[in-house]
Amino acid sequence: MINSLTPVNNTASYQNSSSIQANNTISNIFSEMLSEAQGKSIAAKSAEQGQIPIQSTESIKPVMVTDKGNIAIDLDSYFSNESVSTGFLNLDELPPFFMPSAQNIKALSEHVSVRFKAMLSDYNIPSAPDKITYDNAGKMQIPVDYPYANELNQALKENPGINRELSTINALSSHYVAIQERMPFIEAMGQANSQAEKDFLIAKYSHLLQDNHSYKSLALLFSKEGDLSVTVDDKPVKFS
Repeated sequence: MINSLTPVNNTASYQNSSSIQANNTISNIFSEMLSEAQGKSIAAKSAEQGQIPIQSTESIKPVMVTDKGNIAIDLDSYFSNESVSTGFLNLDELPPFFMPSAQNIKALSEHVSVRFKAMLSDYNIPSAPDKITYDNAGKMQIPVDYPYANELNQALKENPGINRELSTINALSSHYVAIQERMPFIEAMGQANSQAEKDFLIAKYSHLLQDNHSYKSLALLFSKEGDLSVTVDDKPVKFS
C-alpha cells in the first residue's frame, strides 16, 4: 500500500497522455478476468467479494482503485492546476494509475461536478454545455450551438486540472463500457467445460474481439447546474 502521494500531479498528466499503458492495462484486465473465470464465474466472485465502498477519513480523499491497490487519494491535489513534470526516472516512481472501475468513475464524476460548477460561477458563465465529447485524438468537442464556448475554453485553459479530470473520466468510462460489453463472453468462458465450447464462444463473440470492432458513442452530459453524468449512444451509463 502506498502511503505517500507526493507526485500526484505527475499521475494526472501521465494518465491523460499515456494511451499505450492504458491499452496494455485494459488488455491485462481482460486476460486476468478470463483466467479467473476458468475457476469461478464473475458473478460468484462479485458476490463473494462485494464492491469496495467509496470511503475515507476525509471527504476529499475517496478510496480509488489503482494499479497499486486501493488508495485514498486527494483528488484536489491529483487534479490540481499546478504545472506537471514531463517524465519519470523509472517505472517504480510512477504514481497510482486509475483503473476503469465504476467506483472510480462515480468518485471522479462527483468531484469534478463540484469543481466544474464553481468554475462556471467564478467565470460568470451562466450555464454548462449540454454535453462534451472527445474525438479519436482525445481533443474535447463542445457543441457548436453552445453560446459560451469561448468563455468555457478560456476557463478550462486556466484550470487544466479540471480539464484533465474530465478527460480522465471520458477515458475510464470508455474502457468501462468496453469491459461491460464483453462480460457475457467472459462469464460464458468461465462456465465452458471443453475446448469445443470455448471455440464456439470465441466464434460467437468474435465481433467483440476484433481490433476493428465499432465503438459506441460516449458523451459527458451536464445539467444546467453543471452536474456531470455519462451516456453511451445517448443512454445513461449505470456505474454499479
